[in-house]
Amino acid sequence: MKTLSPILVIAGMCAAYAPMAMAQSADVDAVATISEQLSVLNIEGGQNLSFGTVYKPNGAVPGGTCRYNMPVVANFSGHVMVFDLLADGSNDEADQSGCDQDGQTSYAEFTIGCTPGETVSYGFNYSSALTGIRLEPAALVPMRHSDPNGEDGNSEQINSANGHDHTCYDGGLVVLRLGGALFVDEDADVATDATVGTVSVDVAYN
Repeated sequence: MKTLSPILVIAGMCAAYAPMAMAQSADVDAVATISEQLSVLNIEGGQNLSFGTVYKPNGAVPGGTCRYNMPVVANFSGHVMVFDLLADGSNDEADQSGCDQDGQTSYAEFTIGCTPGETVSYGFNYSSALTGIRLEPAALVPMRHSDPNGEDGNSEQINSANGHDHTCYDGGLVVLRLGGALFVDEDADVATDATVGTVSVDVAYN
């Protein structure tokens, strides 16, 4: 009977207890913040619409009305066109009602921030606030928008107050100026710096 040498016995025991080779792996997460590219759209009211001092009819024509029209016409900033109206709304060529205007005037002004290249839809509303006073959009050229970052102002007139679509300028800003037409009847109260109405503008992407 052969006897195993101590060296062979120890070697065999080491082989029996040697660790087995195993495959290993590890994971890490892939992460990202998912955000939405929001379109910029905001509007801010600035300058008030002012007709200066206007005069109500003197009563010489029963049912007469004074109409003060301030269109947004280039090179005629704040010019007010004065009309004496008869009871049927036609012009009184004799100007019997004494309609007149003086003092400083100004257009209503709004600034719109928008995403360049997007089409913006504008909605307009004129409301009256006093008895004997009616505020409406101006005849001829009721409003005008311009690019404040443009070299020449890039002004464009808007010939309708029933709504308007416009492509936002490259600079992302639009200045909108609105005129108005003020109708003053004989029963209007005399007042100083009176709020005769409100001009509202709504904007949305088309």
